[in-house]
Amino acid sequence: MSNTQLYLSIGLPMLTILVALLVQLVAIFGSRSSVENQIAASIQAVEKQIAVSIQSLEKQIAASNESLGKRMDSFDDRMGRLERSLDDMRTTFVKNHTERLARLEERVFPAAS
Repeated sequence: MSNTQLYLSIGLPMLTILVALLVQLVAIFGSRSSVENQIAASIQAVEKQIAVSIQSLEKQIAASNESLGKRMDSFDDRMGRLERSLDDMRTTFVKNHTERLARLEERVFPAAS
């Protein structure tokens, strides 16, 4: 067997194996970058959906705050009316009580004349 035949019998299969491994590595790196691109696109889509959900939630919170503000305003109005009513009752009570006390004093302590 000559040197050429030995190199061809050993070197050719090894070269074929190395080329096959090189092709597989190129395919792996190609698919890896494809997977990374898909992952990046998925992350971007999820972030976009999260942003839309957050905006929707913020709108709902703003609407709730607005409705709560209206309810609190009406509650303040009712409490103001109640306070005015209580003040009127107190004033009327004190006035009536003062008049009754004055009449009682006149009956018990008639004017010295």
